[in-house]
Amino acid sequence: MVHLKNGYVISIGRKKSKLLHIPTGSQTELSFVDLQSLQALALGRPVDDPTLLTRLSQEDLLVEGPATTDDVLRERLRRFDHLYLASYQHTLSPRELRAYELILAAHARRKQFYMMLGQCPVLPETALRRALLVGDAEKVGAQRVVCVGDDDLVSIGLAALGHEVLSCDIDEYLLKFLGDTAKEFELNLKVRDLDLRDPVPPELQGAFDVFLTDPMSNRECFELFLSRGLEMLKPEGRGFCAVHGPTSAIFREVAAQMKLPLVHWHRRHNRYYSHFMKLHRYESDWIEVTKGPDTCARHGANEFASPLQLYREDCYQRPITLLEFYDEIDDTRYAQPLYLEMLLLGLMDHMKLKEIDRHTHYAQDWTAIQITTREGYLALHVDRNRRQITFNSYPLIIEVEEAARTLLMNAYKRKGSEAFSATSHELWDLRIR
Repeated sequence: MVHLKNGYVISIGRKKSKLLHIPTGSQTELSFVDLQSLQALALGRPVDDPTLLTRLSQEDLLVEGPATTDDVLRERLRRFDHLYLASYQHTLSPRELRAYELILAAHARRKQFYMMLGQCPVLPETALRRALLVGDAEKVGAQRVVCVGDDDLVSIGLAALGHEVLSCDIDEYLLKFLGDTAKEFELNLKVRDLDLRDPVPPELQGAFDVFLTDPMSNRECFELFLSRGLEMLKPEGRGFCAVHGPTSAIFREVAAQMKLPLVHWHRRHNRYYSHFMKLHRYESDWIEVTKGPDTCARHGANEFASPLQLYREDCYQRPITLLEFYDEIDDTRYAQPLYLEMLLLGLMDHMKLKEIDRHTHYAQDWTAIQITTREGYLALHVDRNRRQITFNSYPLIIEVEEAARTLLMNAYKRKGSEAFSATSHELWDLRIR
């Protein structure tokens, strides 16, 4: 038995699928014909393809033994979690701490992300807080809980806290993964292949105390996921739904139309990571609702649904803008238009960016240059009186930022005393003094 080596994950996209090596960031394009075998290897299951196995062994991508927790992924995720968990970890009971460790282990075992289904999972720490809002079964009583979509692996934490959990999804790999993990961890967790566009199976209607769901934030998704969750709830059952902040008004409209009472609105509750094992800038609120006597689902339990926008946000996601300040530059004699243009053009040539348009503005004490590219723009401004250079680019491309910082530091700021940054959904602000 063999499985994928630590540090590797599979990313399946709309046009291309890749094998990502997390420590180095390297990417290897995958052939469609190899995907099924690679998925089996990601699960630690046998693969009957000796040619592929030989090639992967030669490329040092396989290790002997059953699939287990990937230490590379676990330590990367634990570092992210520590940013938030440290503030309340001391308040958790041994049972809750065990639930967290199982959630973390599950996330670190997962080796595939299906980008066409909008899979961007929450941090294990967020999954724990979601489970804690349902509660420990020893304190609140064992609940029947259904996860309507579960790429966040919240079902692991809920089952670890003593609840009877059903995880519903359409991702075959995810369902097999959850089934294998639940069996190994000895959790009361079952999985079910369920397309939410189909009617709710009769045995699931009105069968659960709690549902949890994290749909894409658009009207059709809210209507479909909430409808299916509500139809699975018992009378006066409760549910939890993730909502991206800018779409709050849409969610409130949907809830009002469905006469769905809102119980608690937990702002910025959910934090996510990407398939590159990096913190994602996307955040969402976590809304608790209850099934009231007048609640009416948009899609009835026995109705088919045909939404067109299941995997698109209803709000425009503007890329991040970069803004960098370099204070107390070394020598302003070389911070003149000619040198600045040479620097920007050298940067563009190095990064293979195509110039569309260029504007240069200057006076006795300042110069500003802006170059429009196919991707956005680059801008450089120098204030020679204040001995400050500002670099601005849109959208933020990490490789361009790194190259620009190297050029500017070597040209104008050979020694620095301090640097600090601030980030938001729309801006990355870097200051170097």
